Amino acid sequence: MMKVVYIFMSLSVIILLGFAGWEVKKFVSLISVMEESNRENNKILAAVLNSINSILIFADADQKIILWNGYAEKYFGIPVSQATGGILSEVLPMLSHYNTDYHKVLQLQSAEEINSTKFTVGEMERILNIRMIPTPGSSGVVIIIDDVTDAETSRKQVDKAQKLETLRNMMKSLVSDFNGIFVQLSRTIGVLEGSVEDQDSEETTEIRKSFESIKNTYEKVHDKVRKLAYITKEKEFIPSKIELNTVINKALDVCQD
Repeated sequence: MMKVVYIFMSLSVIILLGFAGWEVKKFVSLISVMEESNRENNKILAAVLNSINSILIFADADQKIILWNGYAEKYFGIPVSQATGGILSEVLPMLSHYNTDYHKVLQLQSAEEINSTKFTVGEMERILNIRMIPTPGSSGVVIIIDDVTDAETSRKQVDKAQKLETLRNMMKSLVSDFNGIFVQLSRTIGVLEGSVEDQDSEETTEIRKSFESIKNTYEKVHDKVRKLAYITKEKEFIPSKIELNTVINKALDVCQD
């Protein structure tokens, strides 16, 4: 009887051990699948983060850098291995001025933006937009940095072109008004000259001298207006060598009156 009980207990232990082994093997297999899935997900996430043309940095509450994407490595010339684990304000000293903003984002859990700010990157002055975003569920901040230097330069060029176009239109209107005045003035001078041309006296001689002075002034002013009219014409820009003194003298001739 004891022998049967012993055999039964032995078989039960073997079955239980076999079942436990099978469950352990199943659990280990599940863990392996999950780890493989996590590795794949991490690879996909890393590929996505590295494909973005924005600087992405994640740092914890102590400003320790946890994530440093490929574009950050390319832009600042600091390898991921060197940046990761470093202190943000030490790796990027230019951000040390915004430590207060960083802690404000952590405490208030609200994003902060620092737009169109000039920084020296390498040896070049660049214009950057910086966004600091709190990460829900973790004590850290995602920092997104975009270089907007080219966009700002283009915007300023467009603004300058618009201002020049406005000025050109104003000058066109002014030239048109002056030309109308010159036509009337020329006719009036002609009529007045005709009224005294047959007379011959000391008084008419003085009048003719006055007319001559008026005509000279008229021609001088008319010449200035013609030069202004030339400036308002839209011309294709063709680079060429110039005599700078001549250009300056012409500009002075237009402006001095």
